[in-house]
Amino acid sequence: MQKNDSIERLIMRQTRVGVSLGRQLSISLQTNRTLTHIEVGSNRLGDEGVSCLVRALGNTVLYLGVSDNQAGPKSAHALLGYVDSVLPCR
Repeated sequence: MQKNDSIERLIMRQTRVGVSLGRQLSISLQTNRTLTHIEVGSNRLGDEGVSCLVRALGNTVLYLGVSDNQAGPKSAHALLGYVDSVLPCR
């Protein structure tokens, strides 16, 4: 995905992947700017995987599905920080 500049949607729902997916996606997102939709719900990313993924999001991602990933407060904090950075209050 790092070298593929045409992928717009990544759907990996219910694939039983864990923290490593969040880490791998975060590395790929550093160079890929075409991905607009990421659906990784119903997996095992946990707080660390979701947080890694959120921290790497650029401003091209329009949809992020991370529900049901055994995530907790750390992920929620990362998501709120991201939303605040791209949609600041006016």
